[in-house]
Amino acid sequence: MGHFRCVFVHVCLTKWIGLPEAELISILIASGTPQENSLDISQKIMASYQNNLCEFWKLGISDLQKVKGIGKQCACQIASMVAISPEEILRK
Repeated sequence: MGHFRCVFVHVCLTKWIGLPEAELISILIASGTPQENSLDISQKIMASYQNNLCEFWKLGISDLQKVKGIGKQCACQIASMVAISPEEILRK
Protein backbone atom coordinates (compact mmCIF):
# COMPACT_ATOMS: atom_id res chain seq x y z
CA MET A 1 0.00 0.00 0.00
CA GLY A 2 1.45 3.36 -0.97
CA HIS A 3 2.10 6.12 1.53
CA PHE A 4 -0.72 8.30 0.16
CA ARG A 5 -3.22 5.47 0.53
CA CYS A 6 -2.09 4.80 4.12
CA VAL A 7 -2.56 8.45 4.99
CA PHE A 8 -5.94 8.48 3.24
CA VAL A 9 -7.13 5.41 5.17
CA HIS A 10 -5.87 6.93 8.43
CA VAL A 11 -7.80 10.14 7.78
CA CYS A 12 -10.94 8.21 6.85
CA LEU A 13 -10.81 6.11 9.99
CA THR A 14 -9.82 8.66 12.57
CA LYS A 15 -11.22 11.94 11.30
CA TRP A 16 -14.40 11.00 9.45
CA ILE A 17 -15.52 8.15 11.67
CA GLY A 18 -14.08 9.67 14.83
CA LEU A 19 -12.53 6.59 16.43
CA PRO A 20 -8.87 5.63 16.82
CA GLU A 21 -7.66 2.76 14.64
CA ALA A 22 -7.38 0.36 17.58
CA GLU A 23 -11.03 0.89 18.51
CA LEU A 24 -12.20 0.33 14.93
CA ILE A 25 -10.12 -2.84 14.64
CA SER A 26 -11.54 -4.02 17.97
CA ILE A 27 -15.02 -3.79 16.44
CA LEU A 28 -13.95 -6.30 13.80
CA ILE A 29 -12.33 -8.55 16.39
CA ALA A 30 -15.61 -8.38 18.35
CA SER A 31 -15.34 -10.71 21.33
CA GLY A 32 -11.72 -11.29 22.29
CA THR A 33 -10.78 -14.02 24.77
CA PRO A 34 -11.59 -14.69 28.43
CA GLN A 35 -8.27 -13.02 29.33
CA GLU A 36 -8.39 -10.03 26.93
CA ASN A 37 -11.21 -8.08 25.38
CA SER A 38 -11.15 -7.10 21.72
CA LEU A 39 -9.79 -3.62 22.44
CA ASP A 40 -6.86 -5.07 24.42
CA ILE A 41 -6.04 -7.39 21.52
CA SER A 42 -6.34 -4.60 19.00
CA GLN A 43 -4.13 -2.26 21.02
CA LYS A 44 -1.53 -5.00 21.43
CA ILE A 45 -1.46 -5.59 17.66
CA MET A 46 -1.14 -1.88 16.90
CA ALA A 47 1.57 -1.43 19.56
CA SER A 48 3.59 -4.28 18.07
CA TYR A 49 3.63 -2.30 14.81
CA GLN A 50 4.43 1.02 16.54
CA ASN A 51 0.82 2.14 15.99
CA ASN A 52 1.67 2.37 12.29
CA LEU A 53 -1.48 1.68 10.31
CA CYS A 54 0.51 1.17 7.10
CA GLU A 55 2.43 -1.68 8.73
CA PHE A 56 -0.78 -3.15 10.11
CA TRP A 57 -2.32 -3.23 6.63
CA LYS A 58 0.57 -5.43 5.45
CA LEU A 59 -0.50 -8.29 7.71
CA GLY A 60 -1.96 -11.27 5.95
CA ILE A 61 -4.58 -13.70 7.18
CA SER A 62 -1.96 -16.13 8.49
CA ASP A 63 -0.16 -13.29 10.32
CA LEU A 64 -3.38 -12.18 11.98
CA GLN A 65 -4.24 -15.74 13.03
CA LYS A 66 -1.00 -15.91 15.02
CA VAL A 67 -2.49 -13.39 17.45
CA LYS A 68 -4.27 -15.04 20.36
CA GLY A 69 -7.95 -14.16 20.07
CA ILE A 70 -8.04 -13.88 16.28
CA GLY A 71 -9.33 -16.92 14.46
CA LYS A 72 -9.68 -17.55 10.76
CA GLN A 73 -13.06 -15.81 10.41
CA CYS A 74 -11.87 -12.71 12.25
CA ALA A 75 -8.62 -12.61 10.26
CA CYS A 76 -10.63 -12.82 7.03
CA GLN A 77 -12.89 -9.98 8.15
CA ILE A 78 -9.91 -7.75 8.90
CA ALA A 79 -8.24 -8.68 5.60
CA SER A 80 -11.51 -7.89 3.79
CA MET A 81 -11.60 -4.45 5.37
CA VAL A 82 -8.08 -3.83 4.09
CA ALA A 83 -8.99 -5.08 0.62
CA ILE A 84 -12.00 -2.79 0.33
CA SER A 85 -10.26 0.49 -0.05
CA PRO A 86 -11.98 3.66 1.19
CA GLU A 87 -11.06 5.18 -2.17
CA GLU A 88 -13.34 2.65 -3.87
CA ILE A 89 -16.15 3.32 -1.43
CA LEU A 90 -15.90 7.08 -1.96
CA ARG A 91 -16.05 6.73 -5.77
CA LYS A 92 -19.53 5.15 -5.55
